Amino acid sequence: MTSNTAFNLDSKESDDNLIKLSSSAITLPPIDSVTPVPLKPLDSWSPKDPNSSGAGRKGSWAPSTSVNEERDREVGRRGEEIIFLQEIESVERLGYPKSRVKWVAKENPAADYDILSVDENGRDLWLEVKSTTGRHGHFQWSISEFKKAMQERGQYILWRVYEADTTHPSVKPFRDPVGMIIRNGIQLDVASLTAEVEPL
Repeated sequence: MTSNTAFNLDSKESDDNLIKLSSSAITLPPIDSVTPVPLKPLDSWSPKDPNSSGAGRKGSWAPSTSVNEERDREVGRRGEEIIFLQEIESVERLGYPKSRVKWVAKENPAADYDILSVDENGRDLWLEVKSTTGRHGHFQWSISEFKKAMQERGQYILWRVYEADTTHPSVKPFRDPVGMIIRNGIQLDVASLTAEVEPL
């Protein structure tokens, strides 16, 4: 799933992206021309103000429109497709059949995770994909998705896809995001069900 492109951010980037996305349809490159750039999360990153509820953020906000919502869905599907294809390659390298990877959200967008995969020990992995056309770390996290993260803990990976509308999007895996919240590696705003991981 994608974060809302109209999310309230503290950067000029959000203003520019909001204007650009509001005025024209998004054009995604063909998936076979896309090569994701895998990155590891930084151990040293933490939100700027872990005690903030997020309510005091400054920046542009606009109500979502049907055009923006469709763009969000397109970007979200693209991010999921990128991670789905990457997982198939990874699972085959581990010696498991690619049938172990299921793009659940493609058939059921309301599912509490996006992709079911498998780890090196043959155990199920639940993947949630949060995509953006920007480089920021803000995203919306539904209650059902968050509950799934709490239930699965170390077998749950939150994938962030940055610049998902390019041919070289960056992707970062955040394993056990609930543990990361406890360690202050992810900021969660419970009131708005939004969260923040490290930006690109």
